[in-house]
Order: sequence, then C-alpha cells, then structure tokens
Amino acid sequence: TYAQMQHQYVVEYSSRAADKLNYRYPGAGGESYLDVILRLQETILLLEQLRSSVVLVCDRAVYRVFVAYFLGTEMAKLPFLDVKPGLLELRRSHSGFEMEHFDISAGAGTRAAGPGTQLGSQCNVAGIAQAVLGT
Repeated sequence: TYAQMQHQYVVEYSSRAADKLNYRYPGAGGESYLDVILRLQETILLLEQLRSSVVLVCDRAVYRVFVAYFLGTEMAKLPFLDVKPGLLELRRSHSGFEMEHFDISAGAGTRAAGPGTQLGSQCNVAGIAQAVLGT
C-alpha cells in the first residue's frame, strides 16, 4: 500500500509525490504515466477511427490515460483523476466524447474466474456489457 511505501521507501515515496506524471517506478517494467501515454498512442489512434463498440479491460493507470484523452483533460491532471472499479462507456457526440461510468463492486466478482467456478457465477460481465452496449 502507499502507506507502507511511505514508511519503507521514503525517497521513492517523496519522488512519486513530487511528480506523479513523470515518476517511473523502479525495477524492470516500471512505467511513468508518460510512458503509458506513449505506449497507448497507437491504440488511442485506432479507437479514434473505429465506428463500432469496443470493450477495454485495463488497470487504473491505463484507464486514467483513456479518460484523460477522450475527455480532453490536461496532462498534468491525469495522475489525479478519480477512477473507480467499473465499466466505462465512451460515446461519440457532436462535441467529442461523452462518458458514463457503471459501478462494479470491488471484490470477488472482479477477480479472475473461469466459467463454472464459484467466482465465475458471481461475475456477470456479459450482462453488464449487454446493458452498456445495448446488444
């Protein structure tokens, strides 16, 4: 947790707090928000060209990048966007994109689970997708 990080890794915690946009987590694979933006550029361009519905499954950092881009949020505000577990619908409108968030409670239903498992029966992803996509 970030509380543990604050006490165990004081320098890293301070560096991240000072510049969340540019802070790169140490170690192999550590990324800053700017790294994530660069990694997602091609995907965002592809999404811009699509005229059909798409479902994206991603973590909170990637979610923030998509939301910031499609809603025109300033880059400096990106790391501070409040994102909750759930499903995000982006609809094209005459002025760009409109966003609607559908809550999915965190916990058992959001963990990986296969069909026929106890967790799988609790997670109604198909029903949520139908409600959002209108299929």
